[in-house]
Amino acid sequence: MAMATSRAFTLIELLTVMAIIAILSGILMPAAVSARAMAHQYSATQALGQLGTASGLYAADSDETFMPAFYASGPDIQFWFGMRDPQLAIHSEYSLLRQYCGRKRLVDPTFHAKEYLGDMSGFGYNWAFLGSDYGITGNFLSFPNCQNPAKLTELNNPSKTIVLATSSYFYSPWVPHGDGATYDYGFIDAPGFWFGNPDIDFRHMGNRSPDPAIKIVTSPGNAPVVYADSHTAVKKQAQVLNENFIR
Repeated sequence: MAMATSRAFTLIELLTVMAIIAILSGILMPAAVSARAMAHQYSATQALGQLGTASGLYAADSDETFMPAFYASGPDIQFWFGMRDPQLAIHSEYSLLRQYCGRKRLVDPTFHAKEYLGDMSGFGYNWAFLGSDYGITGNFLSFPNCQNPAKLTELNNPSKTIVLATSSYFYSPWVPHGDGATYDYGFIDAPGFWFGNPDIDFRHMGNRSPDPAIKIVTSPGNAPVVYADSHTAVKKQAQVLNENFIR
């Protein structure tokens, strides 16, 4: 009985197979990248939700008053996210929310920045209207002691008042000594205090786009936020308004 002989692929057949694989990769890879980005955004939103719940528990234990953004504690400064010692090291185990969050470290998995003023979680606090009254009075003479954190009863609409959001500080190259790098920053401000450079970081599903010509920073991405009633949302830059911060 004659044995069947195997036939080698022709060059054209091999090129056809390679072209099909390339086309499939071109279709599937963007979908995989998008799915991973969505998963990271979801993780960040969930972590913020837990921080929002923790801030509500802090207020409930503090005469319905939000945590102060920061204050002096001997030679150290107690920030909402941890203690900073005289050598400028941050000790996140002393976060004001630690007892309400347990030992789990709540972070944004996408956050990458140089150390500056935060706990490297990628989240910032509405410090000027909730963590103090600086946004109302403009009086910063008491630094480093924040005065008159907001009470829940002072909020006109807790479901629209942002407590925490993804944050960072972009050291724009058009300011003196600006290096164009991103720095850890545990605070967020109302748009009226951005001066063209948001400290809310809309890093999910998009990247910052600095425009040196007009000294404006924009982003097509998203920022997970948590409100005073502890519900979370994902916002575009144009959707974050001054009214989302004030009391």
